[in-house]
Amino acid sequence: MILYFLRHAHAVDAVGLSDEERALNDKGNAQAEATAKLFKRLSPQIDLIYTSPRLRCRQTAEIVGRAVDRTPEVREELNFEFNLTLLNDLLAPLNFDQNVMLVGHEPTFSRAVHDLTGARIEMKKCGIARVDLISRTPLQGELVWLVAPRLVRAIVER
Repeated sequence: MILYFLRHAHAVDAVGLSDEERALNDKGNAQAEATAKLFKRLSPQIDLIYTSPRLRCRQTAEIVGRAVDRTPEVREELNFEFNLTLLNDLLAPLNFDQNVMLVGHEPTFSRAVHDLTGARIEMKKCGIARVDLISRTPLQGELVWLVAPRLVRAIVER
């Protein structure tokens, strides 16, 4: 099983809005579009996209989902309290040969990748980490790559 951890793209400031209502700003839309182009170019097999219910995550997931022909599914597990126990719950009903993109938040994504792999990372906004699971019990994986949004932009603008 391959997991793609995608942190949401840049969003508008929370001034006058609840956190749930924060939409992507222009920079965030451009980041998400670049990430979508990268995934379209890479053509990985992504069977499912799960996203946090917060608007900025849903919008990021929808933009990338169009590029890989998948409709994101909102999952409360990917909200601010995301952890390995919730990840295990998300993955439990799936076959080990299914590949999943998760769209969510910091610092929970960096902690989850660390708990899975031992790697210490920091997920930038619209950054992507690929983790290949090597075991379900216990849940363990290998960090295959981590791509910052600046690198995504450089790759797709070539």
